[in-house]
Amino acid sequence: MLEVIQGTPIYDKRGNNIRMIFEEIASNAIYHAHGYDKMQDVTLKDDEVVIVEYGLDDERFGFSVVDHSGRLTKEIVLKKILRAMSKEGVYDLNGRGLFLTRSFSDRFIVNIKPNECTEIVVLNYFHDNFKVNKPLYINQI
Repeated sequence: MLEVIQGTPIYDKRGNNIRMIFEEIASNAIYHAHGYDKMQDVTLKDDEVVIVEYGLDDERFGFSVVDHSGRLTKEIVLKKILRAMSKEGVYDLNGRGLFLTRSFSDRFIVNIKPNECTEIVVLNYFHDNFKVNKPLYINQI
């Protein structure tokens, strides 16, 4: 996935951050969504699907990770982000992936269809003129 942005300014400035947030989101989609313990060797069952898509245009690069469990909720997203920002959250051993994704993304979009699927979309812009704000979008139907 990162090969498509090699040689671009975003890769030079933020390639490691993009790799880290992708690994966080993908591991959440495998482990948390399907109930596996972290660092456990996993072979997903036929009904445990995780879909990754990515692309770029002239302005931005983005990726999407979809799991078909729908276990994530808007309350969990907000709780994890707020907890990671608190004094108590500094010592947490897990739960920082959503906070890091929010921190290192220009646009962080969470689409949730409870008990069916969760999609995380991350967008990063090539130029700094889009970094005026960093909205968090949570859509839960």
